[in-house]
Amino acid sequence: MVHPKQFLVTAPAIAGLVCLLMLAACSGGGKESGAPSEAAGPEENVGDRGRSTVAENPPGWKQVAYDDFLFSVPADWKEERGTGVWFPGTESFAMGMPDISLQCGAMPIMPGQTVDGQIKALLHGGDPTSKKAVTRRGMNGHVREAQDDFGLRHIALTLEEKAGGGMTVVNFFNCRVPAAQYDKYEEVFRRILDSVR
Repeated sequence: MVHPKQFLVTAPAIAGLVCLLMLAACSGGGKESGAPSEAAGPEENVGDRGRSTVAENPPGWKQVAYDDFLFSVPADWKEERGTGVWFPGTESFAMGMPDISLQCGAMPIMPGQTVDGQIKALLHGGDPTSKKAVTRRGMNGHVREAQDDFGLRHIALTLEEKAGGGMTVVNFFNCRVPAAQYDKYEEVFRRILDSVR
């Protein structure tokens, strides 16, 4: 028979051991700090589950950062320093932004302007062929697909945050490729956009 005083000492010890085991199981083992989690948090990727549902860092990919966002790109992609542009190693920035690329940035939407109008300008006149609502890091936004006036197809993640004075700031992650090559790069682009945290 267990003495009541023994039970009082044992119950907290058991509860503490269970908590430690749960923390160890949830910590992800030896994963490097700053690496994206393998599953989206409860508020991440809400409504952002098109054909690709991959949110983890796929094998052969690397984690990179822009501003305070983290995301993954294929290991052979490189960044043009200070531009927020990543592109495959087979492409060159010598003549400006490569046709196959990811461009990251933020743009202010001033009172009197519309988010859709400014994003259409970002996409070089491309009217969205699809526009899907998403939520990431507490920000509402969209994944938009469009073809621009220069024959490039875009798939872009846009996240809106309110700023002072009635202004909105749109954070964007715009992937683009010549229309004829879109099918080849669509899954890569969706994985990149799915990984944005």
